[in-house]
Amino acid sequence: MQQFFRGIGGNVGIGTTAPGSTLEVTGNIMMSQGSNRTISVATTTSNIAGNSLTIQSGTAQQSGVSGQNGGSLYLTGGTGYGITAANSGGNVYAYGGPGTGSAASNGNVILAHNGTSSVGNVGIGSTAPTAALDIGSGSIAMGYEQVVATCPSAGACSVSCSAGKQVLGGGCDLATNAVLQTKPNSTTGWTCTATGTTYMNVWAICARMK
Repeated sequence: MQQFFRGIGGNVGIGTTAPGSTLEVTGNIMMSQGSNRTISVATTTSNIAGNSLTIQSGTAQQSGVSGQNGGSLYLTGGTGYGITAANSGGNVYAYGGPGTGSAASNGNVILAHNGTSSVGNVGIGSTAPTAALDIGSGSIAMGYEQVVATCPSAGACSVSCSAGKQVLGGGCDLATNAVLQTKPNSTTGWTCTATGTTYMNVWAICARMK
């Protein structure tokens, strides 16, 4: 039988007779299955900002000369099980809160920052990031696209990236004669200039960048 104790100061302990907080549990906490569950802070009264929620793993204590590392925090989706079909594990979603009002914006997801200053690095596929963002040995998808424009005669021929994308590079393909100039015309387009050709293809490589 699990031990339940209520201290003189009003704290509640489960598995401990000396709870040091409003609720202290010695052991794991499990919620019953059957429905989705939520851990949240109560809505504040009128015209008062919402209260923050902090989930923190264990802080180490030093004994003697040697110190100890703090505990890690793991967030994971549920394990998928199946016998005859592939059942995927659950996803982990992180997103800012929705804003309300005509000029409001949604909250952001902010990493490696404690609200006052930068703290640590972010690793994707790496447990030891050495830069603000370390992709490790993987790759990153940026929504690349190649856009092409065809011009039927000599002169300047330009092509532009789709909305929201910037140009990474470009070039041109001529029917005859030489290119006089090939260069970006802005952060979102590419231009080639040539003489004496019957047609010219201009292309640009674009991606979502900031």
